[in-house]
Amino acid sequence: MTTKHIEEILKNADPGFEIIPLQVRGYSWTAGFNGPAALLAEGLKKKGKTTDGISMLHLSFAVSFHPSELARLSAAIEKKGTVFMARDNADHEIPSRAEVGSYIRHPELLLQSDMKTSALLQLARNTASIIPLENIVRLKGYRSSLNEVGGMEDHDFSARLLLHSLKKEDWGAVKQLLKGIGDPIRYQDADWLRLDQAARQAKLTNEQQAVKKIIGDLVGMQAGVDPFYRTPESEQDFIFPNSPI
Repeated sequence: MTTKHIEEILKNADPGFEIIPLQVRGYSWTAGFNGPAALLAEGLKKKGKTTDGISMLHLSFAVSFHPSELARLSAAIEKKGTVFMARDNADHEIPSRAEVGSYIRHPELLLQSDMKTSALLQLARNTASIIPLENIVRLKGYRSSLNEVGGMEDHDFSARLLLHSLKKEDWGAVKQLLKGIGDPIRYQDADWLRLDQAARQAKLTNEQQAVKKIIGDLVGMQAGVDPFYRTPESEQDFIFPNSPI
């Protein structure tokens, strides 16, 4: 959100809480997400408070919701977990929970089919998502190297979060994540609708290449670089406070 957008919101309604604009120098996608999360986590730590029950809402001003989906979103927020959303006006069907599970077990499937990759790309976008702050701190934020390959830091983070939960054998978290993936909240993305077919295809091609890099990096982490899938220090554009694995 820009300061201008925030001022427009405050003209019409009092949200009931303090809104503080935050400027990030050297702005990039990951810096925009990591900066506020790291600052908030460090502030809570200094006050002797935890991140329990606090989430980061990522939301583009191009996004809108049908009233029924907005009601689902409100209910999901109350549960204070990860909330996955998906474009309702996408060019491909959203993959099922079973299909996503098969991709996690056999990521090479995504390398064999651009169509499968394109379908998966509609999910877990930072265009609209809710991520518990403790998860962002635990994984040390979003990986800055993804800024250079299609800006797919959102897909990388979601995959690492699921794999992290599997590594810890936190079956409750795994179940919650897969349930959210299998029944995402739908939204309309005006920016996507404004793109012509050629622009959409160019964007998808770029993102498909990013997914291939992410898969290779995850395989490297599985091989022992970091079995808990945390962002390497060399890719942290903001420093997060230490937290239990």
